[in-house]
Amino acid sequence: MAVASFREELGKILREQKKRVGSYANLSKEIVIAYEKLHEIPFSSPKQSPPVPYGIDRRKLTALADIQFATNVTLSMLELEGLEAFLNQRGTGLKDVFEVKSFLKDLVKSGRVMFLYGVQPRLHLTVASNWDLRSLALLMNELSRGRSGVRPFMVEVFNLVSNANSAGRRPVKTPDLTPKTFKDEEWFRGLRNVDGPSIVCLGSPVSCHATEIILAEMMNVKPFTPRPSVDDDLPFHFLVSPDLSERLNSTFCLNGHEVLKGVKKTSDEVYKGNAWGIKTKGDTFKGPRRKKGEWTNHGIIAAQRRRTGQVWIVVAGVSGPMTLAAARHLTSLVASIPKSSSTGHSPVIWGVVGGVIRIDPKKTNKEGDQREVLAERMEDSVECPTGLREFTPKKRGR
Repeated sequence: MAVASFREELGKILREQKKRVGSYANLSKEIVIAYEKLHEIPFSSPKQSPPVPYGIDRRKLTALADIQFATNVTLSMLELEGLEAFLNQRGTGLKDVFEVKSFLKDLVKSGRVMFLYGVQPRLHLTVASNWDLRSLALLMNELSRGRSGVRPFMVEVFNLVSNANSAGRRPVKTPDLTPKTFKDEEWFRGLRNVDGPSIVCLGSPVSCHATEIILAEMMNVKPFTPRPSVDDDLPFHFLVSPDLSERLNSTFCLNGHEVLKGVKKTSDEVYKGNAWGIKTKGDTFKGPRRKKGEWTNHGIIAAQRRRTGQVWIVVAGVSGPMTLAAARHLTSLVASIPKSSSTGHSPVIWGVVGGVIRIDPKKTNKEGDQREVLAERMEDSVECPTGLREFTPKKRGR
């Protein structure tokens, strides 16, 4: 699974090695042999009594491997050295078991990271969301801490659909958006380059076309192909107003008014564009839910390791503040992205982030966006206590 404690990581390794050698008794012998080979000690007899101090009894190995054992397992320093010698032979070590996992650590291993964010053309200006810029600053600062070799860079993605033009006229649907529309863009070429950088994409498909294309690539579906209703082949959908749904032509955005028509008040708010939501297979996360100047809203974090080794991460809120809330949660997310193989990408690891947003009553008369993010958390459930889920795309012709 994507999230694991060091006990779970060690248990997973021991179970895999037990399967390889046939039993924990045999695994115990291999640990002894590895230690003796490392330190050039004459091989001891398997029946030696008392047992060598750097060997680990099969009962201890069983307890370590089965994370359902409630009892604590004590290992001496020599036993730890024996285990380290054995793990080193297998291309790993205790440092890998005890290392705190994170999406950001997985991200920087390629050395280059491209940040994508949507911008709006306005006459002679290019307008970016302050929430996206704050998310960029947060994540780039986090990457630079203790990792001087990483080279992050930013690339703008021009939005062709969702905002009014420079004359202020009502925005219109832009037909026939396809990946070919962006074939000459720097960011799109980066997606197609097998030696390209790892990627962090900010914002939902509403604000950033790159999100639409990256999510489609992750989930092996066609981008810009609207679904008439909830598609069980996809793990989540963004719920937007009917007007925006029609103009976007998005694979991942649904007419929230239709999806929520059984909940009249919320459905009416979505119709007016005053509310948004996220629909998963098991839940509907609606927002905003207002209470004394505060409200809840939601976003998505989705990550995948590509066949060629790069890591792609999408951080997408249903609003600007929720993109920042998801980015903040990403910096503290203890999880790892599964390994890919030469024949395919890893599963998509994803989760819904909930956040609390407010406008300070003392600032209501001031200019600018007065919203602020108070708190954020991963939305969990009984079936998924960590909040993170795995999605394996179906194989299909594109």
